Amino acid sequence: MREVSPETYVNIMGQYRPEHKTDRYPEIDRRPTLLELEEAFRAARQEGIRRFDQRWLPRRGRYLPLAI
Repeated sequence: MREVSPETYVNIMGQYRPEHKTDRYPEIDRRPTLLELEEAFRAARQEGIRRFDQRWLPRRGRYLPLAI
């Protein structure tokens, strides 16, 4: 099994928006919920990942783009 370095830069896609033919795949034909995003960040942190795309992090209970 290959391991991912904790220095890997990760973008957990809070900005994901279903497009094109996603209606064929109900599991991706919606935006991620706040709970799903929080779980993704938690799971990544538990695995040692620490470098996240800072433009899309939780603020005030919602995932909003941060100023660059």
